Amino acid sequence: MQENYRNLDFLGLAICKLSLTTFLEQMKASWNLKRQETMAHKPMYNYAVNITSTILVSYILYFTWY
Repeated sequence: MQENYRNLDFLGLAICKLSLTTFLEQMKASWNLKRQETMAHKPMYNYAVNITSTILVSYILYFTWY
């Protein structure tokens, strides 16, 4: 957090440290929420991809041999 403030200060952005800290913490919290939300849906997506891949491979093998 301190490093982020130093980087913005170096660029010449005059922002109250308390306001910046609050803003960055809120951004971090929303990012974590989005990440957890994405992770909750990911296993279902992987399952769907695995089923689709299996069906596709079976279909290709069936028509290759016959």
